[in-house]
Amino acid sequence: MFKFIGKTLAGVVLTRDAQAAVGKAVQARSQPQATKPAAKAAAAPAAQGSARAKAVAAMQAQGRFAMTPQRQALIRNALKVAAAKKQIIGELSDEARANLVGIALIGLLKADRQKGPK
Repeated sequence: MFKFIGKTLAGVVLTRDAQAAVGKAVQARSQPQATKPAAKAAAAPAAQGSARAKAVAAMQAQGRFAMTPQRQALIRNALKVAAAKKQIIGELSDEARANLVGIALIGLLKADRQKGPK
């Protein structure tokens, strides 16, 4: 029942291209990932992180932006909050997650209606 409601609301909110992308993502998630080596998956984020760190260091050396202690603390706090939210949502059952998605979509639809026509 929740899948039907989710698909129905997605049809109202999402474009056809977005619906197709979501459908592919759901299919990919439902299939087992036996061919994906763990070492390769772990190496990709590490490489991205080091490239990002190098780019940030280069920008700081050029004086493009200054990382104040307040900004560093704010970013650290935001990352902690995002990780906590991700963990909480990851621990939800499928039914609870479907309910949350439905509530979010309804809230978006109500907010869009309150804005009025463009």
